[in-house]
Amino acid sequence: MPPRDQAEIEAQGICAICLGELVEYDEDTGDIIHMYTLFKLDHTTPANPSAVSHWYHQTCLARYVRYNALATCPVSRQEISDADLSILMQVPDEEDEEEEYDDDDQEEDDDDDDGSLANMFAAAMPGGPAAAGPSAAGPSAAGPSAAGPSAAGRGGRRPRAAKPKPARPKRYKPTCSFLCISVRQLGFTTRNGRPIAPGIPCVLLMGHLQKTGRRRWGFPGGQRERGRDRTTLENAVREFAEEFLGMVRPDRRTIRYIIDLLKKEGTLKLAVDTNASGYSAWSIVFRTAKHFEDTLKKIRGANTGFVGRTVEQKYNYQFSRHQRHPETKGYVWSPLAPHPVLQGQWVLPTRTERIQHRNKRIERYRTVLPPIPNVDPLRLRAGTVGPALQRTLSLL
Repeated sequence: MPPRDQAEIEAQGICAICLGELVEYDEDTGDIIHMYTLFKLDHTTPANPSAVSHWYHQTCLARYVRYNALATCPVSRQEISDADLSILMQVPDEEDEEEEYDDDDQEEDDDDDDGSLANMFAAAMPGGPAAAGPSAAGPSAAGPSAAGPSAAGRGGRRPRAAKPKPARPKRYKPTCSFLCISVRQLGFTTRNGRPIAPGIPCVLLMGHLQKTGRRRWGFPGGQRERGRDRTTLENAVREFAEEFLGMVRPDRRTIRYIIDLLKKEGTLKLAVDTNASGYSAWSIVFRTAKHFEDTLKKIRGANTGFVGRTVEQKYNYQFSRHQRHPETKGYVWSPLAPHPVLQGQWVLPTRTERIQHRNKRIERYRTVLPPIPNVDPLRLRAGTVGPALQRTLSLL
């Protein structure tokens, strides 16, 4: 990659459409661990060679152009060239569901064909059916032997062309799954009965404890356990029950009950199918945060002591009290903001922070505003701002 392009990508940092990272860096080493397929809208001209170009995720820009019928850069509003448009229109939509091929769906058996299809082809040929059938005077000099089939096939039937077999969708081995929880508004009221932040959707962020005792904020979820998690949904809900509800190794019947409860009270959908890294995510949307918290009280054995608490108490709430070394602590409802480009869409407002360590390594990470005063910005876990969050917010 040319040094100028690399410098532009590092300076821009995020895709202006989904607000996800253009490049994912390792939080410890600063090395690149994943680089998305990017698309550059080059705004430089001979008259203005130093114009700033803009980088996007290729799929985000293709979807923006395709579904909004706009041929302009989302940031600068400059027209996209015909050459770039032709490339973008050929990019497949990653949200198009691909049907899985079933081995039981075989081709039609020739034994079921009574020859009517072959006769139709023969009648359509010049000279009528006789032209398609075997010669009455025997084979011609250039034709096949008398013992073999004629050019139209044995018994006057033309050989059928092989039906192409659909490509089987590529499947990856699941390793971890997460549950992205969002609400259309808080639903809480003040002591005077006034609604708090009415009409503003929020996303749930939970604190994950590090070895240093500090927290990094993200979604409930974690590693798949073989023998317990039969699906990615069971994986995500089990981790949610252990991390957020403080349950100790919930059995399969309990996990099934929680899944049915979430489906009944909210909108539960697959956000990210298992990718090459084994990551998957599910989205759940509730009407209000109060409705979500009240729903959790229906789960027997769940630690729901946070229901009805203040924002500060929820921020410091200890979930896994049974663990000697707790994995999680506290949660917040982080408010969303209108998308700066796409009307009717919501985004999680974040800020990119950078720290230079003693070895001159630069560490980049994202933060959101804290819910209470005198608290540092909440540092997000790697991957929190990405396709899972984007598709969850699209359900609002």
